[in-house]
Amino acid sequence: MPRPKRQPTLKPKKRKQSAALKKKRAETIKQNYLKSRPVTLVLRARHNINGVVYGPGTVTVSRDLSAILGSSESRLIQNEEKFYGTRSVIIGRRGPTGHPLIEMPDSTFKDPSWANKVEEESVIDKGGN
Repeated sequence: MPRPKRQPTLKPKKRKQSAALKKKRAETIKQNYLKSRPVTLVLRARHNINGVVYGPGTVTVSRDLSAILGSSESRLIQNEEKFYGTRSVIIGRRGPTGHPLIEMPDSTFKDPSWANKVEEESVIDKGGN
């Protein structure tokens, strides 16, 4: 009786890596290293991420977390500037939707004559003229 043929064993082929593939792998390793490197930030406010409190003051965090904290800090700075900034408004006459806010340049309020103009307009409006 003839012997059955043996199945050939499958061995992984050794592939030669091209220079481009080696360069890509090295770049990936470098990026992963840079992501894991700690970064020092100075925070203005207190941030709570997953129950961990960061700031105010100097904190050292991973690069991924630094991006989150940085975007949060920039939003905080923009909101503070909008709230405390040099925004000047006059409350207008009541209309059907309430009192409108009329934005004015800051120089309007630095000039003392603006108050007299507003008083004159209100007196004219009360008199019906």
